[in-house]
Amino acid sequence: MKNFRGQKLKGRRFSGRHLAYADFEGANLEYADFVNANLAHVNFRDANLTGAKFNHAYLKDICFSGAILRHADFSGVVATGASFKGADLSYALLATNELDGANFLNANLKDAHIEKTNFSGANVPGLIQAGPVFGHYIAYLSEEDIVVSEYLLEEKCSLERFKEIFSGKAKFEAVANLFSSFNVPV
Repeated sequence: MKNFRGQKLKGRRFSGRHLAYADFEGANLEYADFVNANLAHVNFRDANLTGAKFNHAYLKDICFSGAILRHADFSGVVATGASFKGADLSYALLATNELDGANFLNANLKDAHIEKTNFSGANVPGLIQAGPVFGHYIAYLSEEDIVVSEYLLEEKCSLERFKEIFSGKAKFEAVANLFSSFNVPV
């Protein structure tokens, strides 16, 4: 097992490396590159990963608990069983991901860009997937904050159908404006 615990590794390139079971707890990994890396079972607890790139990395059973992941890029990752408990994912990109069984308890997803992401079996308090939106998903994060992808439901459902899906939990005025901007009947 590789031990990088508490080290200063800002901007370091780990792309394509096999780092399964490595320990990066408390490390400074701002802007690190983990593109296409095998990071299964890695410990990133309380690490600073601001702006890190994880594109197409394998993150099965990884621990990001308490980590700072602001502006991190998680495009195309497999992170089944990952723990993001208490992590700061604000402004992170979560696109085309498999997050089956991941735990986001107390994680900050404010202003995260979420699309084409499978949260099946994941613990994401307050998140509801309404279904594919031309391959994207509509995610509801709280009573006051709704994240809607750029495109509409494949079926181009009416606002009434959208209301049924969300059972009165979303801000429908914002959704109505989005629907009307794409010339979909409300």
